[in-house]
Amino acid sequence: MKCPICKAELISNEMAYLETLDEHVNCVEPTLKSVYICSNNDCITRKKESEVYWNRDGEIYGAWGNTYDGINLGPYGSFERKMQVSIYKVGLPDKKYLSPLLLFGIWQPLIEYAYQSNENGDVLKRGFQIHFLRKDKGFGNVYCVHVSLWVKTWKFLWKRFKKQIKYNDYKRAFQGSFNRKFPYRSFEFVVKHILYARTYRKYLKTLQ
Repeated sequence: MKCPICKAELISNEMAYLETLDEHVNCVEPTLKSVYICSNNDCITRKKESEVYWNRDGEIYGAWGNTYDGINLGPYGSFERKMQVSIYKVGLPDKKYLSPLLLFGIWQPLIEYAYQSNENGDVLKRGFQIHFLRKDKGFGNVYCVHVSLWVKTWKFLWKRFKKQIKYNDYKRAFQGSFNRKFPYRSFEFVVKHILYARTYRKYLKTLQ
């Protein structure tokens, strides 16, 4: 691994009970791990007021505060550096809010960006999703509530339905959903009476 600030090699100088994010989430005792520091004594990460160190996965510890805002602190060649780009989007555009006037003030369009990275933090692939926000009248009448589009629900239901049909699990495929909102009811009608009408009729005969 290499220092994310000066790119000098990171070296292990001691062992310590460093708590990883996984250990913190699962409420388990931290294990003994190697502590890595920058091999460059003149690097800012070695200065007393901003000294930092890493574990073998690249997770950072120490007094980093506001000194490195907007900088990917995962070491080059580490899983953490990759996650800082792919999940946290450090140093990259995250979201872009468009004017509600584009949709006549009914909804506000929101573009959410996505990235795939390697362990050096290089962006390998970019993508985006479009979401919509509606006003929350009880919260200052601002656009802050995500709109759930039925098209996404259909996409999920279709993927699940095709898998069940593939394995001849007709009982689950044609079983009605507990959720009786319109997207679910309309999907069931389309697959039972239009797209898979013949298969559905054959299935009904097996129940008689």
